[in-house]
Amino acid sequence: MRHVETLAPTARPATHRLITGSGLGRFERRQPGAGPVGDLHPADRLVVWHGDRRSAFSFGDEAREPVIHILPGEAFSDLAACTDDEVTYAYIDHRVIAAVAADMAYGDPNRVDIACGAVEDAVLLALLVNIDLRLEGQGAASADHVIAENLLKAVASHLVARYSAAILRKDRRRNRAEVKDEAFTRAVEFMVDHLDQTIRVEDVAGVSRVSPSRLVSIFEAMVGETPYSYVIRLRLEKAKRLLAMTSEPILQIALDCGFSHQEHLTRHFRKRCATTPAAYRQRQRRMLTGSDH
Repeated sequence: MRHVETLAPTARPATHRLITGSGLGRFERRQPGAGPVGDLHPADRLVVWHGDRRSAFSFGDEAREPVIHILPGEAFSDLAACTDDEVTYAYIDHRVIAAVAADMAYGDPNRVDIACGAVEDAVLLALLVNIDLRLEGQGAASADHVIAENLLKAVASHLVARYSAAILRKDRRRNRAEVKDEAFTRAVEFMVDHLDQTIRVEDVAGVSRVSPSRLVSIFEAMVGETPYSYVIRLRLEKAKRLLAMTSEPILQIALDCGFSHQEHLTRHFRKRCATTPAAYRQRQRRMLTGSDH
């Protein structure tokens, strides 16, 4: 974890939301000045991301991950009142945190405290980005909502593992849901750390402590796609940030994101984004500068 100074937010053009079936978790793009989400508890956690899968940071030699703010739940009212921009947030009820802590850690799960602050966390960002992608548009399918709920629980698990002082269990007497969440988080961490390298499913399965076939099943249940497809998604999201935030040649960006050559990046970019990297960069720069030309 690396704590950083708070950076300015960017405006969001649209709003969508997810409220879990239990009502104990929310993911939402919210208008400035909107009222609180309901009963607020200081042990709840509000994970705020001022991002739209690109960055508001000026062009420079080095791209940075967008800053994510981890706040106590009761801070939501102040956040809604003080910001002039839409924000994207995940609101995690303290009962969800306690439930995952009971599976993951020793001691009283109700006493697990998630540290607050402004952080750069590539794994947490990847989870938030993928929830955002699943909910984008008014026609999000019910399957996408189920996947988003799974990812929201994974956010809670990641907060306990990374930002609490809880002593995590190391024995194997755990339920299947806990094993699945832990394997998924380990896999995403490995993928994010090795995007510029060749990533084999056998290697990801090894660090996730499950078999390759089990890993494929976990990813299909959590995010509705194979580990390979998820790696391509992460690589494209990294490429988008580099295209928007830096002046690096597209060939170098392709290599930094783990694509074998520029055409390899362009082929996947066309398939998933319906545009080319060059056209995407031009559009993002026009948006940042407010120019129509």
